[in-house]
Amino acid sequence: NNAIKAARGEIIVYIDADLAIDLDLFPKLVSAIKDNNVDIAVGSKHLPDSVVDYPKLRRLFSKGYSFLARLLLGSYVRDYQCGFKAFKKDVILDVLPNVKSQKWSWDTEVLVKSQWMGYKVMELPARVLNIYDRESKVHLVKDVKNMGSELIRLTFERFRFKKKCQQQ
Repeated sequence: NNAIKAARGEIIVYIDADLAIDLDLFPKLVSAIKDNNVDIAVGSKHLPDSVVDYPKLRRLFSKGYSFLARLLLGSYVRDYQCGFKAFKKDVILDVLPNVKSQKWSWDTEVLVKSQWMGYKVMELPARVLNIYDRESKVHLVKDVKNMGSELIRLTFERFRFKKKCQQQ
């Protein structure tokens, strides 16, 4: 959040530190915002043209989480956790004060609350680079529990938040 607030420029792009997503996506994210009248552009591992070579268990959990988030939160995004996103600076600065999460579910909360606030999100196919030789920071049981509890929190917050946005 602090880095986003301090960043300069009209479009803010971030990528996860492990660089698991091919950097060729960078100009495509920026172009999506400039050329397609969207507020946020995100990489997605769940689109037909995406190239993903993840362990099967990780793919299963990723797709399961995405399905639950769409179902419970009324979102159309297919991949919340892809670590390559671009935002119009004024949009992300408008959304950030409403975001409570500071862990893995930060991405989900930013994307769904952006949609709840009426901002447009566009997904682009991502190409995942070889992750098999890397040590994962994901702790399956702990992170599934944390992200599940965050989905429940956001589910209960959904209608109250959307009503608040409509009143403004």
